[in-house]
Amino acid sequence: MKRLLGILLLALPLFAGSCSAEMIMDSKDYVTDWAPVTLCMLVCDEDGNGLVTPELEGVSISFNGKIYNVRTKADLEGERVPMFMAPQFYGLYIAEYQALDRFGNLHRHALMFGEIDGAADMDEDLVLTWSDGSTNTIHYHCSEHTGGLYPNCTRYWLLNGVKVDNPVTIVKHTASQGGERQESETL
Repeated sequence: MKRLLGILLLALPLFAGSCSAEMIMDSKDYVTDWAPVTLCMLVCDEDGNGLVTPELEGVSISFNGKIYNVRTKADLEGERVPMFMAPQFYGLYIAEYQALDRFGNLHRHALMFGEIDGAADMDEDLVLTWSDGSTNTIHYHCSEHTGGLYPNCTRYWLLNGVKVDNPVTIVKHTASQGGERQESETL
């Protein structure tokens, strides 16, 4: 009996190692778990000063025919589910987020929108409306998901028609004429 067990233990690597690397590499049986997507928006004035603060009010975003008003971290308490891998949608919220924008300006807070299902094909406009009534349109495109060993998809953002990276930098300009009116544009 010991002899048979010894032979089986010696033969086990032959059976376990019988799958070739080519069989594994060519397999189409992979399950791809696409990470959720969150849009991050860094907002500054023409001097590079960050405009997103925890007190920011009156900002909303429309997505898929619904309007989401900006919320604070306190508003999100109890909604976050730790260790949950599926996308959890929080809407538009202010987050503590230290990052440099594309001009090298340090931001301490950002507007966040999401999470959006990373596996979904999508071609959507997100219209960000500011408290002064001005707007920015952020177009989100995600398509051509391919699974397998090297999953890939086509994903990009357009801010007011210009291709940008995520995090998106939005510059709010104060009009010198007419007082308080502000306009948003990309540089």
